[in-house]
Amino acid sequence: MSVLNGNEQVSIATTSERGVVKADGTTVHVAADGTLSAPGGSTSPLTTKGDLYGFDTADARIPVGADGTVLTADSTQALGVKWDPPSAAGVTSLNSLTGALAITAGTGITVTPSGSNIDIALGTTGYPTVVDSYTSSTPETTTFTRNFPTLPAGIYRVNVYISLTSVTGSGTSTVSAVTAFTDYETGVNITTTTVAQTAPFTGNTVNTGTYTFYSSGAAMTITVTPTNTGSAVGTFVVQAITLERLA
Repeated sequence: MSVLNGNEQVSIATTSERGVVKADGTTVHVAADGTLSAPGGSTSPLTTKGDLYGFDTADARIPVGADGTVLTADSTQALGVKWDPPSAAGVTSLNSLTGALAITAGTGITVTPSGSNIDIALGTTGYPTVVDSYTSSTPETTTFTRNFPTLPAGIYRVNVYISLTSVTGSGTSTVSAVTAFTDYETGVNITTTTVAQTAPFTGNTVNTGTYTFYSSGAAMTITVTPTNTGSAVGTFVVQAITLERLA
């Protein structure tokens, strides 16, 4: 049979011998039936879309990995590589970067120029973070108001702990706390569960409430009010009001 080598025609014998020299001095491997294979090796071992060439002691097939995996060096494998899920470590350094790079501070992350460098730091406290708290030092008998600072846009949680400690006179005293907050889930104003006791009463009945709300950047207020019937006088203590930022 004959094969073309550029513009020249070279005759070869179709025997079991392999390694026919072409006119330019390179070698072409030929099977007994005259089939030509790649110089220096056998026919392709690849069978499936996405397969890769590998090598151990001879050319070998590296089967395509599962979706989302990456090829990773592993000397314990026969072909020295394996498919693994990508690392979740993220970017740890940028070397020889060219072009523009935009870096923006986000939740719990600060970006600070420092000479020719940029310092990027993670927040040390994270969320939730207490942004305001109050505990009364004396018992209250009239309306109590707590004005919170102006809150940056975010999701907050207010915790209210009120104790009705005594009711004198005759009648019932009811203590409740009302906020100007809109509940994050229900969209209605938040009102704590009331505490009510009939005179005479001396004790420590606690009214607690935990509520989540969204602030778009406004001052917030919480009001604790006793409502008395008859000649009752209720005395209550604001054990604690704390305001936390969640996000």
